[in-house]
Amino acid sequence: MSLTWIEINKKNILHNIRQFKNLAPNSEFWPVVKSNAYGHGSQEIVKFLADNEDVSGFMVANLDEALDIKNLTKKPIIVLSYFDREDVDSLKKVDSQISLPVYDLDTVDYLDSLKQEFLLNIKIDTGTARLGFKIEDTKEAIKYIETKKNLNIFSIFTHYAESEEEDQKFTKEQLEIFNKLTKDYKKYKLHSACSAASISLPESQGDIIRVGLSFYGLWPSEATRRKAWTSQLCLQPLLAWKTKVIQVKKVRKGDSIGYNRTYKC
Repeated sequence: MSLTWIEINKKNILHNIRQFKNLAPNSEFWPVVKSNAYGHGSQEIVKFLADNEDVSGFMVANLDEALDIKNLTKKPIIVLSYFDREDVDSLKKVDSQISLPVYDLDTVDYLDSLKQEFLLNIKIDTGTARLGFKIEDTKEAIKYIETKKNLNIFSIFTHYAESEEEDQKFTKEQLEIFNKLTKDYKKYKLHSACSAASISLPESQGDIIRVGLSFYGLWPSEATRRKAWTSQLCLQPLLAWKTKVIQVKKVRKGDSIGYNRTYKC
């Protein structure tokens, strides 16, 4: 057995979920399990939560990650960022359990041309200037997508640029834009809140909260941690890194320890 290992605390997983369900009782809780669940093991986390009633679905960054957990749960999976259009074999494996992101009409036309039904998540760029339809193009894009018989909209979402900051002014501006753009699309799931926004800006919680870093018991920033205290939100880390002690010795004041004598007692 290795002298060093990690442990995932299942009680803390359930504790953190309950904390967010209390914080956002009117929103669905979707943990983000991208990047191997932030190093915690995506398959292990998904297996454990596969039948958890407080978990409405899972979120990943790309299609490969979605397919990696697809057979571990019957819950829906949202792909937030991208998929490889050239990987047709992977796209053929997509069914109604997985919804794909779109943020340009060329991708919309491509998916429709495959003569396969797809669920889509429409991303709007409200100020982060990364992926997403431009504000002025959004309504026409949605109207266009709604004409495609092979494509159905599952959700509409955006992403905040600085929701982890103390000052929420820009985040509030993004939320206002998002709310105005989506006020006529209540039939779709609307979501914008990541961990930080869920905590610092409750009005952003929407139909879904996308909880990534904080699901694992970590804080996006000190400002977020302080605001969590005011909401009586207490998170516990899921991961512990442990080792076995192989020697304990007494040292004297002035003794140096380790390479380059970087510590002196």
